[in-house]
Amino acid sequence: MNEEVVKVAVPDKGKEVVQSKPALATPPSPPSPLSRPPTQVGAVGGGVKTNLQASVVAQQPRVVGQKPASLRTGATNALIENSFFRCVLYSETSARKTSTAARFAGPRFSRIILTRSEDQLLPLVGEGFEYVYAPDAASLSYALKNPEALWPEWAAMPDTGREKTLIVDDLTKAVSILVESNSTSKDKRQAYTGALSDLDSLVMPLTRKPYNLILITLAKVRENQLSGEEMIGPDLSPSIMNYVTAEFAGVFYIQTKNYKMLTDRDRFTVMGTDPATGKEKPFSREIFAKSKLPWSALGKGVLKKEEVLDLRDVWNRIKGAYKEGGKK
Repeated sequence: MNEEVVKVAVPDKGKEVVQSKPALATPPSPPSPLSRPPTQVGAVGGGVKTNLQASVVAQQPRVVGQKPASLRTGATNALIENSFFRCVLYSETSARKTSTAARFAGPRFSRIILTRSEDQLLPLVGEGFEYVYAPDAASLSYALKNPEALWPEWAAMPDTGREKTLIVDDLTKAVSILVESNSTSKDKRQAYTGALSDLDSLVMPLTRKPYNLILITLAKVRENQLSGEEMIGPDLSPSIMNYVTAEFAGVFYIQTKNYKMLTDRDRFTVMGTDPATGKEKPFSREIFAKSKLPWSALGKGVLKKEEVLDLRDVWNRIKGAYKEGGKK
């Protein structure tokens, strides 16, 4: 160690005494910021975390509440494999709606809730289809709420190919049945509104069941006298119509002129009598139909505007379009 020589004056002798003492140590240079180890902060349980780790933890959102069991994650590319075919099939009477719906899955996997006369099923005689007949509000309500209880073996059947199908034939008659049950009101409009509300509450849960669903209905014509336009669509309540338009794979109209299904809107002009003048005038008519295809398949001819009465083939092509889109 270096020593520093210091002269000290002694008062009583006037002499200088030479003493030595240790020199002050030079303070060390501070370390470079680049060479410093990360500052550590305490962690619960005796561990330590760096500033970066603590910052990440601090930025994580605070979890509020319990995660519901119904909340699940998914991947869109695999979604079509887990999908069920849900569609509305509509037309006028004697348009082969029931036969077309029944042949989608065949007698083993299909079950039918029938609201019209059982004669409606005569075209299926000898094919072994099972059905229940619901002629009043009580039986209709029970059947729509409890298809699994009506056919427990069908409900428990293994269905890896997603073949099980429920057919409701038809919803137009179902509304009439429910109107009768709401007819205690003197106001017919209130009875009709009550029937539509009842049907909504019965049909909506079916759309979340783990099987295919085909809803059959008659066509309804809606006219606009001012514009001279005529719209033909399914005879459904506005709420159910809005739902199926957004969520169902298809709304298909069977044309009786050639017994083919429309898979997209058809708009054309017809001549008719003007009720105000009694003279002939052109009317614009639109028949509503839709199919739900992925964006990548639009305009590529996956479905023709008019298809033969084969819902299984239509569904296979819709699924194929989604699978092709998922590979890109």
